[in-house]
Amino acid sequence: CKVYGIDKWVIDEYFGEVKLPFSNGILAKQWKQDRGEEIFFKTFLENIKQCPIQQKRMVEYIRGESHTTCGQFDDNSVSFIFIDANHTYD
Repeated sequence: CKVYGIDKWVIDEYFGEVKLPFSNGILAKQWKQDRGEEIFFKTFLENIKQCPIQQKRMVEYIRGESHTTCGQFDDNSVSFIFIDANHTYD
């Protein structure tokens, strides 16, 4: 069994204006400015190290967007997909 995490792990224009619940409501863009461009990806790597499935090396990460990285998978090779997408609305 393999679990894939696909994300850009960046704080973009939309996400920069989100208040982060784990940092006393600071805006994401300020958190990035204080801690560096790669802070989300570094945080992901630290968090996943503590996960039992990663201790068995079951998690693989792919940096990018789902619509551009989907070509890395063969047809019918994935049993389950959960997509957590951008939540902006017009």
